[in-house]
Amino acid sequence: MEGLRELRDGIEQHVEKLDAVGESPELYNEYVELERRLQEALLPSGETDLLGKTATLVNNFVYRLRIFSQETREKERRVRMRAVCVEHLRILDALLDGDVPGIERSILDHLTHSEERSLAARQDGTRRSRR
Repeated sequence: MEGLRELRDGIEQHVEKLDAVGESPELYNEYVELERRLQEALLPSGETDLLGKTATLVNNFVYRLRIFSQETREKERRVRMRAVCVEHLRILDALLDGDVPGIERSILDHLTHSEERSLAARQDGTRRSRR
């Protein structure tokens, strides 16, 4: 649990930096590292069972989304990073509180919002490429 608390604190500090100074390559790299640590803490990897295989697929999908988000305009990327971090804080808070319904709700909300953000970014990218 201590590792989750430290990760939660790191994400919260990252949000504060985004609010204070905006977005920069260093903050983006920090964001990617925090994302990696969160995925590693929450999802098993390298296992042969269904959960392990599913986790590997999710991690691959998240990696692709990160690459795609690098192509997004800076202001939009900062807004997206902040939203994702806040959603991750809700997940971690529910985990640390042992709130199972809260964990389920916050993960479902995060996945739903992630899909919406990804589709919106894809549509925006398609519109820009047509110009």
